Amino acid sequence: MAARDPESKCVIKFPDGVYCGSKVRLQGNIPPNAQRFSINLQCGPRTDFQEQVALHVNPRFNDMNVVRNHYAGGEWGREENSGGMPLSKDADFKTVIECNEQAFTVSFNGKHFCEFAHRMPYHRVTHVMVDGDVSLRLVSFPSTE
Repeated sequence: MAARDPESKCVIKFPDGVYCGSKVRLQGNIPPNAQRFSINLQCGPRTDFQEQVALHVNPRFNDMNVVRNHYAGGEWGREENSGGMPLSKDADFKTVIECNEQAFTVSFNGKHFCEFAHRMPYHRVTHVMVDGDVSLRLVSFPSTE
């Protein structure tokens, strides 16, 4: 599913909801002219920020960091942006986000990047949305077995 155009968005439902141990894996390519893209674990399928977002992962190449946040009640929470930029433009990437009891863990290209403590009940998450400067090849939900 291509999502290079900022207006182009990919929304996929978690097949079994989100629970401790659930994962989403994304693989794709970041174009050479990328500015930013986002991965949102959200509480519904809408693409216009009318849904609550339990985790917003937003690589920003112009700032060379990855912003993490949540969105609830029509407002963004406190941004987290430590860790630098683990991704490169004009390159393939793999991202895995896993849910545990305390936080979502995010890895890029097989390396742990961060944890984002739950700010809302994770079991309310129903969909993953990806948009911005990225081309996706795969979105999957590996089992924990």
